[in-house]
Amino acid sequence: MAHVQQPIGFATVLLNIGVTYNRADNVLNRVTENIDSRVQSWLFINPAVYFNKKMFNAELGINAWYVTDKDVDPQFKVTPNILLNFMPVKNMFKVFAGIDGNFINNHYSKIAYENPFADPEHDVFNSFEKIRFFGGFDGKFAAKTNFIIGVDYSLIDDQPFYYLEEYTYPDPNINPNPLIVDNDFSVLYDDLSLTKINLEIFHRSSGKLDLLLSGNYFMYNLDEQEEAWNMPAWDANFNIGYKITEQLSVSADFYLIGTRKALIIEDLVIINPLSDSTNKTFKSYNLDTAFDMNVRGNYKITEKFSVFAQLNNFGFQKYQRWFGYPVQSFNFLAGVSYSF
Repeated sequence: MAHVQQPIGFATVLLNIGVTYNRADNVLNRVTENIDSRVQSWLFINPAVYFNKKMFNAELGINAWYVTDKDVDPQFKVTPNILLNFMPVKNMFKVFAGIDGNFINNHYSKIAYENPFADPEHDVFNSFEKIRFFGGFDGKFAAKTNFIIGVDYSLIDDQPFYYLEEYTYPDPNINPNPLIVDNDFSVLYDDLSLTKINLEIFHRSSGKLDLLLSGNYFMYNLDEQEEAWNMPAWDANFNIGYKITEQLSVSADFYLIGTRKALIIEDLVIINPLSDSTNKTFKSYNLDTAFDMNVRGNYKITEKFSVFAQLNNFGFQKYQRWFGYPVQSFNFLAGVSYSF
């Protein structure tokens, strides 16, 4: 990747450019539906012009991607990249608005990190946020307290959603009928519009106490699916950090994720000598609001050498981020760090 910045009198020319190469072997190829490899090369280029005045600045440009894939024709995607900032009260209050988009590379490790229980042979289509409108306010309640209020509206194609599959095999000699549930998630897709409302408040007190509160509220409008499967209606995070001494600091994170809907697709397999058929039933399940808390401490022995300890899920919760998989209960991590 490279970033170029060149002043030209009244403005500054900006250019971000880069190349990404992805390869995954032994996956169930999404095009051939055979065990194969996925090979993609991505070129992105984001040219823009930046204008800066006393109370106003703007960035006007485009985002462009050229993607080659061994299994499909090359793809070329373009979105606008526009950001406007107006500061009616210097260093106190700012209004911002913009239009952009994103071509999302759903490569193997991204999906495996997002959902560790996805089918290990997954090969997920890329998603395209073809346009996003956003705007909001950025300001100060007081000298040491900042806030951001923002609203986003996006149109997204091929958004992946995860579900489990359940198979019932009717047998007159067995009651109840044999039932098998997959223990890894498959993927289905839908196009949607997404509205997000965001609030962030940050407070810093004398360099010792830092407080961050953030929350998001989501509204989904899908083309085909009844629900945005496994996607939360809202989430919130509260972080507190305190510097007890010059050497010792502690912090705590409190995280909430709202209710979600999980999906199991039941396949009723009917077997006969002439042909097999499958009837599908969509079954929805509720996932409760989840709460998590992590605590961390760091003790600096020297400028380069320190020790730390981290307590994860300190609330001893066993909520399910993914249906059927409770998170690990209380666990801790401790160690040393050295910088040079």
